[in-house]
Amino acid sequence: KVHNNSIIREAFGQERKILSELKHPSIPRLEDAFSIAISNPVHRELRCLVMQWIEGENLEDWLDRNQRLTSEALAIDWF
Repeated sequence: KVHNNSIIREAFGQERKILSELKHPSIPRLEDAFSIAISNPVHRELRCLVMQWIEGENLEDWLDRNQRLTSEALAIDWF
């Protein structure tokens, strides 16, 4: 599978810019963005976004307890 690094780099830059400009209490803030090089098994660049930590229960734990989102309104509240 061939990846075009310039397209990936550009998309990551656009996402980083958009996230850094979003200012809303329901959207986690972008705290940092960086890239690291990985060379095993092949050399590639891993791009990372660090988002604000928000206290509270995560969706995975909630689903373990409740099994599923039972309504559209509940799903919207989570997302």
